[in-house]
Amino acid sequence: MDPIIKHFRRATRVETMPSHVLRIYDETKGYTPLGFGYANTRFSSPSKDFAVIYTANDLIAALLEVVIRDTLNWTKNRAIPISELEKHRIASLKPPAEMTLLRLDKNLCSRAGIDTDVIMSSHQDKSRQLSQTLFDQITSAEGILYPSRFRNNDICLATYIKPGSTPPFDVAADMPLIKHPMLKPALIELDIVIDEDH
Repeated sequence: MDPIIKHFRRATRVETMPSHVLRIYDETKGYTPLGFGYANTRFSSPSKDFAVIYTANDLIAALLEVVIRDTLNWTKNRAIPISELEKHRIASLKPPAEMTLLRLDKNLCSRAGIDTDVIMSSHQDKSRQLSQTLFDQITSAEGILYPSRFRNNDICLATYIKPGSTPPFDVAADMPLIKHPMLKPALIELDIVIDEDH
């Protein structure tokens, strides 16, 4: 057995899921709370064998992963255009009680001899190759739990959508991101202001 696959198998287990996870999506592109496609993303399939839905454990993690990303790095004016917030919606999704997931972190990367770029780099080719290997070799895996690239201790979930299947979530709530009651407190914590003019 490939040593990497051996480590993958050991790190793939049934996880008890939280009551909800959050998904921010761009409605101007026609996305819906459970919509998915085959665009190139961190853990997408290079050969388009499966789709991926990304969610996060809290609002700040979702904001950083989807909306803010690297756009405000090294900038003195930490302002996000209101138009960027207005084009997004946020959905609260209820996952199954349990899911079989690979818990991917720096420790696993070190044990398996995998470059930590798969979870930390903005360049995603290695991440896609690893995800394809997991999907092909461990058919019970429903996705990957991985740390946010932007904030320590935040956990994100990449859920595989296999051909002919539907996302394993129920939509508990869905609203414009700009109207989320915790948006402004989250931005304050991140030291970001809203640019009302753009």
